[in-house]
Amino acid sequence: MSLFDRLPSDLLYDIFDYLHSDEILYAFRGVSRRLDSILNRYRQYDLKFQSIAKSKFDFLCRSIEADQVR
Repeated sequence: MSLFDRLPSDLLYDIFDYLHSDEILYAFRGVSRRLDSILNRYRQYDLKFQSIAKSKFDFLCRSIEADQVR
């Protein structure tokens, strides 16, 4: 377990609030089971599909549920 994995969930949510949704998912998805669990509970994904590559769109659709998007 890394030191990053030991950070409280609330602190990670605060960090996520400063990042774009695709950055959060690309950087943290698959790092550890705990981070995946935290990402699955995060409910503040703000998605903008105006100029997104299809590969990124597909990745985002596979990575989050509709109820996680605000």
